Amino acid sequence: MDMNKMQFAIRGLVEGFYGNPWTWEMRLSVIHRLARLGFNAYFYGPKDEPLVCARWRDPYQAADLARLRQLKEACDQTGMDLVCMLAPCFSMVFGSASDFEALMDKYRQLYSLGIRSFVLLFDDVPEVLQDPEDQAQFGTLLNAHIDLALRTYAALKEMDPDIRFMVCPTEYWGDGSKGYLGPFGQAMPPDVAILYTGYTICAHELNLDNARHFQSLTGKKPLYWDNYPVNDANMTREFHIAPIINRAPDLALHAEGLVVNPMEYQESSMLALFTFGEYLNDGATYDPEASFARAVSDLLGAEHLAGVSALRELCYRSVLTRHGEQFPEDDPEASRHWEFLALVEAGSDSALQAWAQQRAASLMKLEDCDNQAFLTESARWRKGALRFLQGVQQLDAQLLREYLADDPEDIMLYEARRLLERLQQQDRL
Repeated sequence: MDMNKMQFAIRGLVEGFYGNPWTWEMRLSVIHRLARLGFNAYFYGPKDEPLVCARWRDPYQAADLARLRQLKEACDQTGMDLVCMLAPCFSMVFGSASDFEALMDKYRQLYSLGIRSFVLLFDDVPEVLQDPEDQAQFGTLLNAHIDLALRTYAALKEMDPDIRFMVCPTEYWGDGSKGYLGPFGQAMPPDVAILYTGYTICAHELNLDNARHFQSLTGKKPLYWDNYPVNDANMTREFHIAPIINRAPDLALHAEGLVVNPMEYQESSMLALFTFGEYLNDGATYDPEASFARAVSDLLGAEHLAGVSALRELCYRSVLTRHGEQFPEDDPEASRHWEFLALVEAGSDSALQAWAQQRAASLMKLEDCDNQAFLTESARWRKGALRFLQGVQQLDAQLLREYLADDPEDIMLYEARRLLERLQQQDRL
């Protein structure tokens, strides 16, 4: 860590989302872009990649190894560390010698490619042991996980003492009150980093109290797994392009590092990833709005800042705003959000129409940008935004009803309902 600035030691991207994994071409491309932004690690382990999770016992075939070798070479060329993750614990029999050997065979294959950093994933698995023999041998999930992690650590260190080993526990979030996180962390060797998302799975905020609490529980600084801008699971209708906020400026002093989980939409994720790059390299000087403007300029061109800002404003729901329920006081999004609702409550028709017209014009200009990948990824949200804005511009209750009835993306739904209620109260049906 550079002690002259608040720089995280591990500044990573973790391809750990559910949904469509990135293509190998996308991975090779993004590594060079991430390195330019100051990232230094790429954690490979998409949950819906069969050889990472569902078919973890199956060895990598020649074609798989060739692609992973390319990824390793790209990381080497850019100074990035390739970290490979495996998730065997949905189906693993913890007491099975053959299952353990299958796991180690997989790590050996990765080691043969020059990869020296590994993660064992225990996340999102059943919270009780499933196999009767495991129940008899270990008693609890905690005991089985500690045993497997320690055996894996010992086997990897016997292979090469310089291997770096990290673990994501089943209780990878929260305050440790379930009785798993603390004992698990305390049982791990000093050089084993533990991935942790904060007090919640998708953290609204990461602060020093949280980091200190984790260290008091586990005896370790957290390696944060930041679940923003990812939009999987129940967030698939949201579009997360706002800059990262609510992360303590000096969090780097109290963490092993931080890795960012993106959306499956790689090009769109680059907006948030750009801002993460600036935060991770110096949290003390990080300015979200200035960073966002630079991100737009870098990805799409400065002339499209108004259009991307309009899309960001309309797609405001994310963990950073508690999905619209709590805006940070200093977030410019808050004032823009309440501006619209204030206009609705005041019955300011002309002001509402001007508000919508301005944003629609900015969005339409965005279609002229040269970044076709971004336009393709954002198409359904831009379409939804324009439908909403059309309803506002025309103050047309029927258009708003149709917009809401079509199960749209999560774009100003609450606001559309509020405006529709006002129009109906005025008998403007």
